[in-house]
Amino acid sequence: MLAEWERIEQLLAGTTASYTPDTDPFVQEELAIEQRRQEAVQAELEVQQRLAERANELAQQASSPCTTMESRVGDEAARDHLALRGDWRVEKVDAWLAQALADHSGHYADPAARTAATATLPAAVRAHAALLSALARTGTPADVSKLPSLAVSPMWTRQPPLPSPLGSLRTPHLDVR
Repeated sequence: MLAEWERIEQLLAGTTASYTPDTDPFVQEELAIEQRRQEAVQAELEVQQRLAERANELAQQASSPCTTMESRVGDEAARDHLALRGDWRVEKVDAWLAQALADHSGHYADPAARTAATATLPAAVRAHAALLSALARTGTPADVSKLPSLAVSPMWTRQPPLPSPLGSLRTPHLDVR
């Protein structure tokens, strides 16, 4: 701060004109940097707004009796947004994305999008897509509405409770230890 005042004092010492920030290159550079920063923040806010809107759209579609959805670029991020919110409809969105990945529909028609999906989609969704692809190759029709519970359900990631070693000895009225 002191260095800036000294710089301004030196600028003013050599001239009889008054100081104006409009002609000071240092001030103009700082203003330009601030303008670019504000534009970047605004652009990021717009991206986040579009992401939230798409997540809401996916959630609304998942609440409807609609059984399929056309995937679009950015749906993986919208799916993650739903998951972070703890939205219960994320399993249906996972099933849609797995189906689109398996049959190369929507934006997954592009091989680059399919490759990118391997890094962005959860393992359960990728496994679901692999299962659907394998079923399609064998000619077995898959009822997509029944498959999400097989491949995407969090039940498969939880460990079942271990039985108590004394479980068979316990009765509602007598606890033998």
